[in-house]
Formats: sequence, C-alpha cells, structure tokens
Amino acid sequence: ARGDVAITAAAVASPVVQLAPMIAANERRFGVTYSWTERSRAVAARYDFVNRAGELTAPLLLVTGADDDVAVREPAAALHEKLGAELVTVEGMAHDFPPGTPGAARVDAAFTEWFGRKLRG
Repeated sequence: ARGDVAITAAAVASPVVQLAPMIAANERRFGVTYSWTERSRAVAARYDFVNRAGELTAPLLLVTGADDDVAVREPAAALHEKLGAELVTVEGMAHDFPPGTPGAARVDAAFTEWFGRKLRG
C-alpha cells in the first residue's frame, strides 16, 4: 500500500496475485489471444505480487477456492510459500462466493478468525 496508512494485517479472497496467468486463463476460457504490448507487460509486472513479495510486510491471509482456476490457486500458493503467509483453501468454492453460500460463510469465518488473532492487542 502507498501512503500513510499503517497496515498491520491483510486478508484477500480469490486474489489475482499475478496478472499474466489470469490473462492466459481468460484466453483459454474465451478462445481469444491477448496482444501484449510493452505497456501491458509493465502493468502485469506491477501486479505480480509473487515477484514483489518483499514489499509486503504485513501478515497476510490468502483464501482461495479449491475449484478456482489454476491461474488463481498456483500464484496464491507461490505467494504463500514466498512470504510464509497463511493460506486457506475452501473446498467446493470456485472464484466467486456469493452472499449466503457455504463458500461465503467459510471466507467470512476465515477472515473473522484471522483478524481476531492478528488485531488483538
């Protein structure tokens, strides 16, 4: 994060940790080819949080769905390994977790437990 806000803990659900694999997943899903440019490669590099892991200093919780695309799950697992971040995988959940679904309840529970531990004090 940029600015003057101190972040003492963070949690993300279904995170796009690396942009390039997500673009590739959408190419497969929609049968299209994305035309990369120098500018779009620069944007993808900026949104490559595995390579930028050293900039992430707050404790981090990553929540992914077991049924989500590999383009979300593998980069999240790589960031988990690189940072030592906590990773929760929700069985039966894909990328989205609409309110009122079991997946949403598991995400809410993981966030509540995580922030309860990390922000006590």
